[in-house]
Amino acid sequence: MYKLSVVAGVSLLLIGCGGGSGTSSGAIGGNGGSTQNTLSLTLKYENICGQVTPATDAAILIHKNDMSNEKIIMANANGQVEYKSSASTVTFSTIMRDTNLVANTHPVYMRTFIDHPMINADEVVLYTQDESSCTCQTSDLKVNLPVNAFVETARLSGVRSTGNMQMEVGSVFFSNVEYCQNSAGQWPLVTAFVKSIQNEAFGAIVNDIASVSEVEANLPGVPLSISADDPNVQVYSWIEGNSYFRNYDHNYSNDVYGFEADEVDFYSIDAYDFTDIYDVEGVDLAYILTSSAVYTDNLYQNFYLQKPELDYLALVDIIDGPGTYAVEDNYGYDYVVVSLDANYANEPLLSWNIIAPLSGNAINVDNIDISQFINDSLLENYVDGTLISIGARGYAGINGYQDYLTKTIGREPADSLNSLWSKRVYSSMTISMSGMNFADFSSAMSLENVVNAKRVSRSQPKSTIQ
Repeated sequence: MYKLSVVAGVSLLLIGCGGGSGTSSGAIGGNGGSTQNTLSLTLKYENICGQVTPATDAAILIHKNDMSNEKIIMANANGQVEYKSSASTVTFSTIMRDTNLVANTHPVYMRTFIDHPMINADEVVLYTQDESSCTCQTSDLKVNLPVNAFVETARLSGVRSTGNMQMEVGSVFFSNVEYCQNSAGQWPLVTAFVKSIQNEAFGAIVNDIASVSEVEANLPGVPLSISADDPNVQVYSWIEGNSYFRNYDHNYSNDVYGFEADEVDFYSIDAYDFTDIYDVEGVDLAYILTSSAVYTDNLYQNFYLQKPELDYLALVDIIDGPGTYAVEDNYGYDYVVVSLDANYANEPLLSWNIIAPLSGNAINVDNIDISQFINDSLLENYVDGTLISIGARGYAGINGYQDYLTKTIGREPADSLNSLWSKRVYSSMTISMSGMNFADFSSAMSLENVVNAKRVSRSQPKSTIQ
């Protein structure tokens, strides 16, 4: 029986619940006897051109208190799964496979929800890189500025790839731009962001990318008034659920811009910073990410983005703690996020994500069995690197873990303007290690080892390491 401890090699401090044993095919599973509550969800795959298919090969694992498998329930022909229980919450994992091949196998994507309420849950979608059924093509595009100025930077949004880019005085030329039709057979909306060396920004919205070769960037960028504790800022303009006109600034050296157009629904402004952690014995790479964001439809205001703080030693406690962990929510955190990628040649063979409360008791992941979905020896023989990230995320209008799980159901991109979701904070620590030898993992990330490590923001010169 393949154990996740072969991949993780640690105990994760989370909360679990559950009850019996067994495997089921079809849409319905349960404990037998009196049932009062139902967990239901739909599992789907979406390829690069937005075509959605039911994940008929997917499953959910219902976990017991010790995280062993109570039941495996396969999705039905519509990708739907149901589980009935008299309990009010359940800890479960979704198991899905990507369409691409890594080490001649389909990678497994696993997502675990700790103490999820027994309700009609949100859809779980795995976004694949499959383009086998997509209609794609390439063409060239020239973008002209309304001023005769040297171009400093430029980018396209809404395309699969941009090929080569040649910046000239008053224009920029993109060659071999690749784009694909969406699920309705339409070519994508494309935007161009161009910035001159005079620190002016211009944009163009291209509705017919397949039939034009030259456009005018007549949309002036609106410089934003932003004050942020983190030194880096990026801005997106959102159109029909997708982000466009991405532009960013490091260390307040330049302006960032939003673009006003009838097509734009709202904007997201994000401040962030990376802090590298040096000299952690047994670890190839370690860093901390802090981020705060605001969503708005009004560019003409002063934005202040406060740096969220999180004791990263408490994050270490989630892996190397005395049996319990507790993440302080002074900055509005609502839940813990843990992710683990076991990679071969920089591609995940197993990608595992966990959503959990801000505090809980230790659970040994030795008991999670996924041998039905991925071969034991494959992971042991092929995994050459592992990336582990542990963090906390929160929203201004959400009140804790259970509130998040309930209110996120059916959430759409446009809901970002709602007071529940309009402000977000996130902090995490990420660790990269070679291979699958985790015998020294706990000691490498022990409190003593990490507290003595050196840290420096990537926005600072390394001579400032403390």
